[in-house]
Amino acid sequence: MPRQATGGKHGRPAHQPTDETRLRVLRAVALGVTQDGTARLLGVSIETLRKHYKDEIERSGDILVEEIAGAMYGKALSGDTAAQKYILGCRAGWSEKQQIEHTGKIETIERVFVDGKINDPDA
Repeated sequence: MPRQATGGKHGRPAHQPTDETRLRVLRAVALGVTQDGTARLLGVSIETLRKHYKDEIERSGDILVEEIAGAMYGKALSGDTAAQKYILGCRAGWSEKQQIEHTGKIETIERVFVDGKINDPDA
């Protein structure tokens, strides 16, 4: 006996993104979870993930950088000198490297260090 059409759709109901699932996608992708893995976390197909969360997938890396940079900035403003030095090194070109200039004449070289060993030319 042939099946009769019931007029309704078969299969799972259409996926409806929520604020919670959008945040979950942002975090997962920003932290390096693949799109396949993110789709599995949500229980949807990769096509559904890309269809409903395209914006979150594209923005996730930028959001991660913004949050981490903001945290570093907050630490710098609260007095963390390591954070201050890092930000000024990256953004203002500051450096703690010292350049030593010798203006005299070198008469002789008594020892030469190669790979942590002393090579004495007189030995």
